[in-house]
Amino acid sequence: MALANLLSHDVVGAQTMSTPIAGRTILRCVKDLGRVLAIARLSKAEEVAGWTRPWLKALKACFPKSWRLLGRRAGDGLRALMGDASAFEQAHHTTRVGLLLGQGITEDHLRAVAEQLFETALDPLRAACR
Repeated sequence: MALANLLSHDVVGAQTMSTPIAGRTILRCVKDLGRVLAIARLSKAEEVAGWTRPWLKALKACFPKSWRLLGRRAGDGLRALMGDASAFEQAHHTTRVGLLLGQGITEDHLRAVAEQLFETALDPLRAACR
């Protein structure tokens, strides 16, 4: 699910969810990319580091002609999310009231999760797809 969400959103788009989340209108990409961060937060660090190999295998199997391009851009939307304060705040909101409910997650915590995800899974995937 994490890889599918990453591949689905390579930019912070303008499409919103049809139903508000906890009373707020949320960008579709933000909900999906926030879910990636929540899954990473709920996983052990060594598990996240292990995502690269199966992601690479899946890309090669499902997209034999374009796996390199897809792997290189898999984190583009997440990078864009991190660079957009409003969108990142929405991601924090969706995780705080959703999968990470009751965990006291802050925006700084969520940003650290994203940075670790890049370091341990997305950057190695990008390197493997050169």
